Amino acid sequence: MRNLSKKAGQIFFNIFLITLFLGSGATAFSAPGKQIIAQKPCTAMDVTVTGKSSGAISFAWGPVAGANTYNVRYVRKENGQSGLLSTSGTAINISGLSAGTYTFYFTVAGDPGNSEYVIIEDVWI
Repeated sequence: MRNLSKKAGQIFFNIFLITLFLGSGATAFSAPGKQIIAQKPCTAMDVTVTGKSSGAISFAWGPVAGANTYNVRYVRKENGQSGLLSTSGTAINISGLSAGTYTFYFTVAGDPGNSEYVIIEDVWI
């Protein structure tokens, strides 16, 4: 019974160390006999609408450290019309949109990984 208790304590301690290490912003480390890799995603961007006209909309955001590409996916609520655009800049203009209500999904693709989505819903174009 003592041996089982010792193993459970060691497992808890190892999990505590991993949690503590990852919380410090580390991206990879090794443990005896194993390599554990964990990546923190890129920070999500702070998106704002900078312009809107018939069939078009513009967005801008600040630069994100580690970003390679900014991706924008849009879906029209009424019929599911969708598109995916990418840019290396910090602004995008989407034109040729049919009148309707859209949802826009923004992500940052970069090092060490993709950000979570920033979603802007129910935008009438």
